[in-house]
Amino acid sequence: MAASDELRTALADLTGESDYRISFDPYWVRVPPYRVALTKGGKTEAVLAAKNDLDTATVYEIRIVCPRGVRVDPSVATLRVQPGELKRLPLTFTTTGDARAGLTLAAIDITQDGVRRGQLFDVILDVSPTGQSPRDSSTR
Repeated sequence: MAASDELRTALADLTGESDYRISFDPYWVRVPPYRVALTKGGKTEAVLAAKNDLDTATVYEIRIVCPRGVRVDPSVATLRVQPGELKRLPLTFTTTGDARAGLTLAAIDITQDGVRRGQLFDVILDVSPTGQSPRDSSTR
């Protein structure tokens, strides 16, 4: 048995999940790029990406929990994802005047096939003050 197969077996034994990637893959639900640039009082488009590494279809209910002063539409999404599929959903982040400038997080709370997994993932929100353009996240 190859070392990679042994590692996969060991990880699967640790998780108790049908697929070890549910516990160890930090990218099966994400908002790429990981840092979203926002301006106070503005809107920014982003994408929610959810993949299914299982051998059967799965249903994700995803809630994005934003800090005060930031909203996302949709804030809740139910996605049926086929085996091996990567599904994308457009998001719109909107800030209000009471959004705090600087870096903050929005949590990605996941329920999979009726089992709540919790706030496993997040996305960095980089909020710039009104009138200033958001910093370019590609240079960091």
